[in-house]
Amino acid sequence: MTLVSFDDFTYQSKVLHENHRGAGVVLKLVNGDVAKCFVSKGFILDFVRFYLQRSKAHRHRRSAEALLEIGLLTPTPIEIVHFAKPCLYEGAYIQSFVDKAKPVSDALPLVSANVRRKLLSEVSAQISAMVRAGLLFVDLHLGNLLIDDSGSLWWIDVELLFSARMVRKHFWQRLRRMHTKCHPELLSGDEWLFLRNLIEKQVTQFCGSYPFED
Repeated sequence: MTLVSFDDFTYQSKVLHENHRGAGVVLKLVNGDVAKCFVSKGFILDFVRFYLQRSKAHRHRRSAEALLEIGLLTPTPIEIVHFAKPCLYEGAYIQSFVDKAKPVSDALPLVSANVRRKLLSEVSAQISAMVRAGLLFVDLHLGNLLIDDSGSLWWIDVELLFSARMVRKHFWQRLRRMHTKCHPELLSGDEWLFLRNLIEKQVTQFCGSYPFED
């Protein structure tokens, strides 16, 4: 367990994203790596979680490693650090930076209908691969999927549940939330049906058919 000063660790860093619900902050460090910092739960709980490797930072690293194991791209895991107290944050998960990439949610409006369908086909294949591996992406939405200049897809903010039972119970709800709550106007009705049907063909034996009436 690496113990560091938050002020020293974040010196001259740049804020990439701040969760306004109090979940943490994502920084680009001076060396070019990315650190996701997680809010402290209190000194004793922070220490116990890090000692037992059950902190949010550890969960994110294990999740990234699981995606890499099934052939999906995510920033390379580098290190986990624990911040010396007093500090607002318990620690950070450090990963590589994906250069020249933007969220798929930002990229889709900029491309033609044919390219959109091709991209959605690849998204469906990758989501389905997670389901078949018994992995449930906790915060599944197209803002957590980057596309780089070469067309490669990179999953970010990766926190997974490692449970086929949870996949069967919650996957369709997470996918529907992505469309109706996270990106309610991103996909047309036909595109949503196209994506949903592609996924359904690949995952029915793992989580059943789509259960909602949209």
